[in-house]
Amino acid sequence: MAEINFQKEKSWSIKDKFPINVYVEKSWTGTYFVITAPSMSISYGVWEELDSNREVDISRYEYDNGKATWTSYTLDQIKKWGEKNKDKIIINL
Repeated sequence: MAEINFQKEKSWSIKDKFPINVYVEKSWTGTYFVITAPSMSISYGVWEELDSNREVDISRYEYDNGKATWTSYTLDQIKKWGEKNKDKIIINL
């Protein structure tokens, strides 16, 4: 198992402050939507929890800067995900 590099992976120091604003925009191809949280605004644990319910599709978390992203093919799916997680996130369309 790899060790955490606390110097490089700054995301481990994030203290979540709810609700966290996330932002939605169309992908450059126009075929899906990308949901992002500002860097250093969401911890790995919360990102993982938000990804675990499978309401949204592919997700990614960057440990060095705490940038979290998710994708979805429909706005309805994003709204449903936001409603289920309204105690944690605010979706800005």
